[in-house]
Amino acid sequence: MLKYILNVVLHFLIFVVLTVITQIGGIIYLVSLLLIKRASQRHRLKRVCIFVLVYLVCTIFFVPIIAPIFGREKIKKFDRVQARTFMTDLLNRNYVRPELNASLQKVAEGLRKKHPGIKLVYLDANFPFIDKLVSTLAPFKP
Repeated sequence: MLKYILNVVLHFLIFVVLTVITQIGGIIYLVSLLLIKRASQRHRLKRVCIFVLVYLVCTIFFVPIIAPIFGREKIKKFDRVQARTFMTDLLNRNYVRPELNASLQKVAEGLRKKHPGIKLVYLDANFPFIDKLVSTLAPFKP
């Protein structure tokens, strides 16, 4: 019984961490738990593989299509605008409102004219969907 409770708590913690970090990771983790039954051989390895595969497919193909419904779009990248690390893109933290995206492009173009060769590098933007989750978890407002 104790082992079962610890297992449930562990899955819940993994769900929460993945949701807070990536916004969609927790749901995809639950899907991977449902797809691979515990009775199968090497179920942990299969779950991890399914999670990674489904997460990448969703991040690359589905999230950019669904994000505009919530008023967000991926930061448009070209030779003058880029993320600091690939993890920003992988964790879905490269979404902004269209107005901010246009402003970033204008600033990058202005930098290009004034300082040729310089790039605009962003660290972190926003999630593709609901942003109220973060504000309820972190009530501090400067």
